[in-house]
Amino acid sequence: MRTAIIGGGIAGLAAAYELEKARKAGEAVEYMLFESRERLGGSLASEVVDGVVLERGPDSFLSEKPAAAELCRELGLGGDLTPSNDANRKTYIVVRNRLVPLPDGLMFLIPTKLIPTAMTRLFSPATKIRMALELLLLARRRWIGWPIRCCRGSMAEIRRN
Repeated sequence: MRTAIIGGGIAGLAAAYELEKARKAGEAVEYMLFESRERLGGSLASEVVDGVVLERGPDSFLSEKPAAAELCRELGLGGDLTPSNDANRKTYIVVRNRLVPLPDGLMFLIPTKLIPTAMTRLFSPATKIRMALELLLLARRRWIGWPIRCCRGSMAEIRRN
């Protein structure tokens, strides 16, 4: 089997890793990884700024996905993993060149707490109004007994259903 892997981001590297394991196990596998950037890893990166390690890329990789830590150990990187200090951990997003902290109660960027979501600078007033309208519409549908067939999407998509 001949395979071209386009992109050396996390998905491309994972594909190359699995193909290499198959090749070493004796399967007839050939592959070539193509990456246009100077380095592999895609959007994953670590950078030290003023003595603080800044991570770019996925959120909660170890705490929510133990398989990622297992893969790191399998690759011989287990000793390089650095745990976070949960008492001081805060996640920020760059908005208009400014760091904006994620509000409490965001689980995978889905708001689960009303007050912190309403108070954050992360969402524009228009977005907050849209989220509130969706919350009210879903509550209304449940109260009058309409079946909810759509659990995500725009207001128009929810109304159509």
